[in-house]
Amino acid sequence: MGNEILENNKLISEFENRAFGMSVASDYKGDIPLGLVRGLKYHTSWDELMPVVEKIESFGYSCEIELFSCYVIDSETLSTIIECHYNSKIESVYKAVIKFIKSHT
Repeated sequence: MGNEILENNKLISEFENRAFGMSVASDYKGDIPLGLVRGLKYHTSWDELMPVVEKIESFGYSCEIELFSCYVIDSETLSTIIECHYNSKIESVYKAVIKFIKSHT
């Protein structure tokens, strides 16, 4: 697994406010162990990725997934704020989640 995937999975886990199956205390400041980061499968598992999509939607955005594209839309203005097109549906959603987190946290 490449460093970029490891860093992105760590970023998503921190956004999700979850550390490897356990809630993270709000004052959690420690570095997440690399071995645990390697166990994350946001990039290949819908079971891990979809709760993150639902969290994004809980902030007033909608995620539209079609074919190999993912759009994050501001539900108030109906404007597309993130648009990703990649080789697979899960890759498009994964990259859209990463872009959202980087631009909204």
